[in-house]
Amino acid sequence: MAASSSLTSAARCGLLLTAALVLVLSHGAHAQGGSRAGLSSSFYDNSCPGTRDIVRRIIQDARIADARIPASLIRLHFHYCFVNSCNGSLLLDDDLQAGIMTEKKVPANDRSARGFDVDDDIKRALEKACPGIVSCADILTLAAEISVELARGPYWSVPLGRRDGTTTNIESANNLSSPFDPLEMLQEKFKNLGLDDTDLVALQGAHTFGRAQCQFTLWNCTAGQLTAAPKAAAASSPSETLLERVLAVLMAASSTLPSAASCGLLLAAALVLLLSHGAQAQGGLSPSFYDNSCPGTRDIVRRVIQDARVADARIPASLIRLHFHDCFVNGCDGSLLLDDDLQAGIMSEKKVPANDRSARGFDVVDDIKRALEKACPGTVSCADILTLAAEISVELAGGPYWSVPLGRRDGTTTNIESANNLPSPFDPLETLQEKFKNLGLDDTDLVALQGAHTFGRAQCQFTMRNCTAGQVVGALVNLDGVTPDVFDNKYYGNLLQGRVELPSDQVMLSDPVAATTTAPIIRRFSGSQKDFFSNFAASMIKMGSIGPLTGRDGEIRKNCRRLNKKQY
Repeated sequence: MAASSSLTSAARCGLLLTAALVLVLSHGAHAQGGSRAGLSSSFYDNSCPGTRDIVRRIIQDARIADARIPASLIRLHFHYCFVNSCNGSLLLDDDLQAGIMTEKKVPANDRSARGFDVDDDIKRALEKACPGIVSCADILTLAAEISVELARGPYWSVPLGRRDGTTTNIESANNLSSPFDPLEMLQEKFKNLGLDDTDLVALQGAHTFGRAQCQFTLWNCTAGQLTAAPKAAAASSPSETLLERVLAVLMAASSTLPSAASCGLLLAAALVLLLSHGAQAQGGLSPSFYDNSCPGTRDIVRRVIQDARVADARIPASLIRLHFHDCFVNGCDGSLLLDDDLQAGIMSEKKVPANDRSARGFDVVDDIKRALEKACPGTVSCADILTLAAEISVELAGGPYWSVPLGRRDGTTTNIESANNLPSPFDPLETLQEKFKNLGLDDTDLVALQGAHTFGRAQCQFTMRNCTAGQVVGALVNLDGVTPDVFDNKYYGNLLQGRVELPSDQVMLSDPVAATTTAPIIRRFSGSQKDFFSNFAASMIKMGSIGPLTGRDGEIRKNCRRLNKKQY
């Protein structure tokens, strides 16, 4: 922002727009690390672990009969959060004995708010599975996120733990945002709830799908419709993307505004895209790839890892390292998992210096594969297991949660030459930058991904002190001496204080070229865990999209250690 002050207004606007659009790419899978106002995305992990799957299944069934349901459910979420906060008060019916006057009959909801029957179905299913556990308020919040995702929008980690209100607020419900409100009134209503102009523009973007009754539209039923006839909220050709629609509308609108207002409007559009395109699938991959063929995939992977880390706290860090070393060789194709097989011409990557006697967690991958083969034979690839295991490991250690694009197939070859060129703990900065650049990863990706050294252990011979503290070769050293099993941003504070263990970490600050490349990013991440988490998630998705095999390429191994053609 300071740099832009010396530029012309046009250049300044272009610079800000570029920065905003970069966010669309680099923060696509933005995840929330930690709780908000006592809420946590893991709130029901123990008390009702199948919560999200139950909610998703019922919404999927409902939208087969009624395509409007996803948009209707997100509208319920808006209208209950804007009244009495997000406490489920909108769902209450009239109950004179209890002193309840329903919010459903106020003008903004009467004969237009819908989807209550789907909410009832979800509640019945959850009560059957976990009686008295999941609140109606959390059902609406989860239903909103799932509805957006099912309509090909972003996926985000939903903080949970709300309880249901015991009152309604008719006065506040009568003041809900109206389709006829002028801009200043809309801004005031949003501001009263702590929401700014970016929030206003982004949340109004939910009108990219769904229907509205014609009397609430600009045309006010003048096209010959009956009052209350549903009208598409976003009419466009099937091939027109949300990106094209929003930019076309905003560009057209901005042409009539002063340059400052035009720039602000375009910036807002770019930020809307940050939210609405955050979790787009990459390289033919999709977070919903196994939704029909193996819907319990993530839960199975998570359960096996949870069990494994009870016995071995190092497992999460070990699993994410396997994913790194797989993707940096031959792309993310599971080649690292293959054992030697002379008959099939396979020489294992496990024996190269970067992996020999240090890469670990293969037995956990085997356990995951066995469990998935039992549930969904021949469906989930070993490459996807590694990718999912990395994300789940980070989340279980307190780090960010992101939507993992899936659909990789397993490779049928290894690449020893490339495996011998994996990043080393003794590489100078320029060598690390070159190795990352060769895979399409930039300095931000380098600094973010090295941040995985915030948890786990290293053998002392690979550290700065090289076992000089009296350890035997192979003795383990905590990469973060304060929180060795927690995924946080303390690694970057350690870097700034010269207290990291690996030489390849310290060079990102001490190397002569670091001052203008990696060092500023380190300082940024040290000052903001949120910034680190969002960039780490984006970089993990980017790395996970290196050279995936899809379609008919490769195979789905039955055993991650062997090619299918091998008899075992």
